[in-house]
Amino acid sequence: MTCITIIECSSSAAAQEVVSDVEAGELWGVNMGATSKVSSYSNWALIESNKTRSYALLDSVPEGERFQIRLSVTDVSSFTESGLESKIWFLRGMLGE
Repeated sequence: MTCITIIECSSSAAAQEVVSDVEAGELWGVNMGATSKVSSYSNWALIESNKTRSYALLDSVPEGERFQIRLSVTDVSSFTESGLESKIWFLRGMLGE
């Protein structure tokens, strides 16, 4: 099952740190494995992982205001099941490819 977690970071450098750590295989002491994906924009980071890793991240976020998990979705809808606004943003993301 695919899960998505969006993190608001204190800066774009902190968001890039999340990206680097996930790509290196470990974030906040959580083994991210080889299948987790990550992206960032400005001071936001988005992680796609499995349910076990998603729950572990929720339990491991460092204290303070440097990283705030704003939303974690553990049952991601398919494109077909998604609402119109979700479809728009997905397809907008495809414009850059």
